[in-house]
Amino acid sequence: QRAVARSLEARFEEQGIEVGGLQRMQDAKQGILDHLVIILSILTMASLVVVVVGSLGLASTLTLSVVQRTREIGILGAIGATPATIARHVWFEALVIGVLSWLAANVLAAPISWALEIACGNIFFKTPLDFHLSPLAAAAWLGLVLVLASVSSFYPARRAARLTVREALAHI
Repeated sequence: QRAVARSLEARFEEQGIEVGGLQRMQDAKQGILDHLVIILSILTMASLVVVVVGSLGLASTLTLSVVQRTREIGILGAIGATPATIARHVWFEALVIGVLSWLAANVLAAPISWALEIACGNIFFKTPLDFHLSPLAAAAWLGLVLVLASVSSFYPARRAARLTVREALAHI
């Protein structure tokens, strides 16, 4: 391809036609892909920060919830709830919060993704990209949310399950 490009350039020069430059489509495509790798890296790092902050926020919320409901947990223990049952309640609460946050994220992701696809398409290709949300990515994100919710609930659930009825009822 380069040899043909050089011979064409030479032929045009012989004919007096000025050539501003030649570029292989593969080189142009690689240049665009290199730019997209940078954007992908930035978005991936931003999403990792969101995951860490979200996990810490969920763990803090659950811990605060357990502390605020210490007397309630004591009453549950007094009426016969086992520590495993109490821990399961905290874990289930974490899963519900995680699924609700996943739903909210999906609702917010659609317009933001649409805007990013239009912007990137216009910048790199001079035409908007087709809008597409991956169901596989949404399912993977749900799986990650459920795992993080389970991990985030471990300490608060353990704390709630370890409270004795006496400690819980004496809590102010």
